[in-house]
Amino acid sequence: EKGVAIGIKNYTATLGVGGQICMRADDLAHASTLSERFSRLTDTGVELRWLEREDAVGHSISHRPEVVALRFPIEVMLGTGYRMMSHAAGDPVPLREVTFAHPAGYPVRAYEELFGAPVRFEAEHSAVWLDRELLTRPLARRDPMARRYLEAHAEQMLAQLSVPAPPAVVAQIREAVLV
Repeated sequence: EKGVAIGIKNYTATLGVGGQICMRADDLAHASTLSERFSRLTDTGVELRWLEREDAVGHSISHRPEVVALRFPIEVMLGTGYRMMSHAAGDPVPLREVTFAHPAGYPVRAYEELFGAPVRFEAEHSAVWLDRELLTRPLARRDPMARRYLEAHAEQMLAQLSVPAPPAVVAQIREAVLV
């Protein structure tokens, strides 16, 4: 039990400002919105979004094609996101299922034990799927005052991120058009 407490403390300390903001969100929907907004602080190539289907909502993750092709980074990011979601909620968030867009690299049973839900590979999206009503469940660690402070700091950090230079071909096209 002591080891688990230390693990949680260390895990929480390593989340970065974006993770700390999400931990203090009002509910899962709010945490997801914040995660999408501040994800560039930790990884400029990650794409997070909500997906809708008849029976559930999914929080999906994608990345640049070369990262998706590696499979493992997507699995780690989705697993870490689920762990953070559960930690913020105060209990494991019950999932409907977990889907990965890539083929399985290991036996499915190991993934199902990790997520506590059925896992499917070679699906349309890599996502954790949950019941819609869970989105509005208040988070155990919500803290509006600390969140607003951290959000202001994160906005400053986002503003300082350099905008990637356009590819050389774009510069050539601009030069040709302006001449």
